[in-house]
Amino acid sequence: GGVIKCNAAYDRPFWRDRGSSGEAYAAHGLIRAVVDVSPPGGPAVLQAFLVGAEAQAASRTPAPARRAAVLASLGRWFGPEAATPLDWVEHDWIADPWSAGCVGYLGPGHLGAGLAPLRTPVGRLCFASSETAVRWPRYLDGAVEAGERAAIEAIELL
Repeated sequence: GGVIKCNAAYDRPFWRDRGSSGEAYAAHGLIRAVVDVSPPGGPAVLQAFLVGAEAQAASRTPAPARRAAVLASLGRWFGPEAATPLDWVEHDWIADPWSAGCVGYLGPGHLGAGLAPLRTPVGRLCFASSETAVRWPRYLDGAVEAGERAAIEAIELL
């Protein structure tokens, strides 16, 4: 999946002063989701997700222009302070040579029970991927869970 994760760090979580959780979601546009990933006692951090076609286009954009566009969006959503972070870190999963992408997109109704057929062994063939996880599908935690489940299934089939 095409994803770019952008982290903007601030001296304090100013969005909380306004009663905001630091979360925002959009069906369209450059940023599809923002979450407050501030560690306890650490810097205030907003993490923005660029996904799909927007992420593909942003991946081809020079990093400074991409940063400016993301910060402009954060500024519109959370106020002018959001456009001027103290620090910035991003990871373009599309350009990552070791992963070639991040979480895949699954439409409504495809998570949870909708993926049960993908978890069902066929004969002696067992399936494991992050998308087959019961908890944390599409993430590394889910991939580990799915691998452990498939290993147990394979042993039981011996």
